[in-house]
Amino acid sequence: MKATVILSLLLLAVVTAGAQDLLRSNPNYVKAREMQLQADQAYNRGDYDKAAQLADDSRKLLSQAETETTARIQQLRANGWKNRAAERIAYAKGIKADVAYPEPWAKANALYDTAQKAYDAKDYDASIAASQASYSALDGIRPK
Repeated sequence: MKATVILSLLLLAVVTAGAQDLLRSNPNYVKAREMQLQADQAYNRGDYDKAAQLADDSRKLLSQAETETTARIQQLRANGWKNRAAERIAYAKGIKADVAYPEPWAKANALYDTAQKAYDAKDYDASIAASQASYSALDGIRPK
């Protein structure tokens, strides 16, 4: 459990740092920043209507970029948790947990299937929850 918490905190730190890069590389963010500069230039020239329109369009693009970036971050988190669950299932298979621990094995696999289906449906929150549950279902397994 402690390792899972530490892993989650490390993932959060990486995601937070990466989120800024994802946002800055978003085409809508880049365009919005350009429009903000154009709005400033229009304002300085005294073209207040054009400045207001550009500023409004820029705000809309920034909002869209933020929404897209948030969705991408959730997708990356879901994929990370899904991979973690898959790695634990592979380890469990390697130590024959399917024979030694049939109930947790079956539960972990069913939850992993749920996580994959949710991921494919772009329901990343559900995928994360199912992947975490799949990972946790195999917490007590040990080689016998």
